[in-house]
Amino acid sequence: MNTDEIVKTDNFHAPVLKNKKGDYRMKPGQTVYLGFSTDFLIREADPWRGECWDMIRERRDLNFIFLTKRIERFMECLPGDWGDGYDNVTEAIKDSCNVFFYETGLRMGIEKIDTYAALFGLGQKTGLELYEEAGEVAGPEVSAKHGQTWYEGDTMYAAIGQGNTKVTPIQLANYIATLVNGGSHYPTHLLKTVKSSDFSQVVEEYRPEARDEINLDPANLEAVKYGMGMVASEGSAAGYFKDLGVKIGVKTGTAQVARNSEANALLVAFAPYDNPEIAVSLVVEKGGSGSPLASIAADILRYYFSAEESREETLTENTLIR
Repeated sequence: MNTDEIVKTDNFHAPVLKNKKGDYRMKPGQTVYLGFSTDFLIREADPWRGECWDMIRERRDLNFIFLTKRIERFMECLPGDWGDGYDNVTEAIKDSCNVFFYETGLRMGIEKIDTYAALFGLGQKTGLELYEEAGEVAGPEVSAKHGQTWYEGDTMYAAIGQGNTKVTPIQLANYIATLVNGGSHYPTHLLKTVKSSDFSQVVEEYRPEARDEINLDPANLEAVKYGMGMVASEGSAAGYFKDLGVKIGVKTGTAQVARNSEANALLVAFAPYDNPEIAVSLVVEKGGSGSPLASIAADILRYYFSAEESREETLTENTLIR
């Protein structure tokens, strides 16, 4: 290759190429290097650099990297809509960027959104041994059930959990548990064992079996977890978690219920970050934004991790408590 000649390579449009199913050939999370053997900001590349920005704008689920010796041209070469930079999923989670998820939802389509919502158990009973509501996830069928017309624009609101979506706190906790364990969706339960009246025999014992196994790309999962980690370490609620002594992931939320009513506040969390063993879901009716719930979540996690050290010895069955 003649390195003195500035040309488009054969793979110039690789980030946006699709297969017959309409899916991108390049998987989310991959790294794309711009200007393989030359400088991305070199003037000879000016005529087609706009196409590069278009691809970066379209594929915010990829990691684009370029090196330059012409940093003085950086501001000059930026597209007009750059602002503080194009959001990716990690930054969008950290910043609660609804616009990013509107766009992502429109690209996915409501069928795919509803499919994954079902795999994660949203809008379904979780299996709890007590009474629970199933809820529902927004979509054409749910709108029809309520005598409403479904419009394509409704997909944007479904993508951020609004519209006709109704889920329970236990569903959210199970959703987070499913996500951070790598995609194994288990039913929730309280019952561990049932024993005979004299405690001599185990009549029934709970054996966990996954309802669904979701094929999550590790790179995609880490991108989501990293964003939740940034909420806990850099977001508006970070101050509540700084002294926990364990790295965690958090996401706050605001569930609008009516035009003239205060929104419900939501927060979900998991810990520890690298090897999760607890998922937390908090909902406060008319609580506004989810950030104020951070103090409650911090107290729960602090107790959980400190109780292991301070917990008294567990009494055995048929032991008299004095």
